[in-house]
Amino acid sequence: MYFEPTPPFEKSEAKKAEFPDAIALISLADFAKARGMKVLAISKDSGWKRFADSSEHIDVTDDLSKALAAFQEHTEQARKFVEQLLSCLARGERPDLKEQISHAIEGDIDAWVPYPDASVPFDWEISQVDLVLADVTLNPDDFDLVNLGREEVVAKVGVELEIKAEVSYALSIRDPFDGDYVSLGGGSVEVPVRFQASVLLTLIGPVTETLEEIDVDRAELVNLPNSIELGDLDIYRLDNE
Repeated sequence: MYFEPTPPFEKSEAKKAEFPDAIALISLADFAKARGMKVLAISKDSGWKRFADSSEHIDVTDDLSKALAAFQEHTEQARKFVEQLLSCLARGERPDLKEQISHAIEGDIDAWVPYPDASVPFDWEISQVDLVLADVTLNPDDFDLVNLGREEVVAKVGVELEIKAEVSYALSIRDPFDGDYVSLGGGSVEVPVRFQASVLLTLIGPVTETLEEIDVDRAELVNLPNSIELGDLDIYRLDNE
């Protein structure tokens, strides 16, 4: 494989000597072959994917949640159940469940520390950022099953969040003569922000067509962005003085 080269080795010098990957893949393939089974690996590495294309004993996927769902029983029934529940919430039904989800992720929003990015005509320094959850919209067409139990389903669901971001700031401008910065005072601004993320929902109750006995046990935000965009901020509107 090394001298050919064939996957997981590549022709480029930077990628050719990937012996740790090669040892791992060949060992996994031999392990599966000796036991008459297949191994499912989760990796974004292109070399692993090419190796899997030529192997009868190892498959590779880059999506952890889909890989976990492949090993769960009653996956199709649970998928229809989650889809029905999310469609129900999208229609405004079961407001109690939406309230449970919103309440659960408020703590995640409060602990989240994104960088507020904005266009301001002067130098500015952020002193404090306060975030308040305003609205949650779950996407019924964007979800994956993560774990299934007898009366528990964990699903990763795409979500659009609306928050109110209150940013306190100090403003300054550079003096063109001596190069020092001159303070222009400070103030605060509250800006509504919408962005995409995902939420891990742990639903408890019987997985049936009826949704009356379902409750949200946990809701945890994942895939939060590192920054939030506040847009163009007008200095004359922002300054409190």
